[in-house]
Amino acid sequence: MSPIGPGHSSTVMLLDRFFQDALGGNALCRVQSPVALSEDSEPEPDIAIVRPDSKYYRDRHPAPADVLLIIEVADSSIDFDLYEKAGHYARYGILEYWVVDLNRNAVVVHRNPRGSAYETVTHQDQKQRFAPAAFPDALLDLGTILQTHAD
Repeated sequence: MSPIGPGHSSTVMLLDRFFQDALGGNALCRVQSPVALSEDSEPEPDIAIVRPDSKYYRDRHPAPADVLLIIEVADSSIDFDLYEKAGHYARYGILEYWVVDLNRNAVVVHRNPRGSAYETVTHQDQKQRFAPAAFPDALLDLGTILQTHAD
């Protein structure tokens, strides 16, 4: 894997701050922490929005049923994130998966997993506001999140 650059890091921090503020106690925002998809698959996505847990997952990593949204921030890894990771997350029933494409200042939103693919894939650009399916009131202003990368 390539080293994480400053644009990637700042985008992850801004997404974390947005979700912490927008979701309150309705979900937890995990940053670059494992998600237990199976006994032999524990990816560490940039952001995982998971169901609340009274112990903050002290005794286990979140399982697919706990995951409401996974986000990967990508520049050099864009193809891997859009194809390999998307297929992997779909196979395990991750309901929603976003790829923040720093090269295009856009987000590719994957929803409705079926087999090894997502039935719905949409592209959001930095002029649009959109929300995770699980939290329709948490409208993300993509332009604000991506502003540090564009500078």
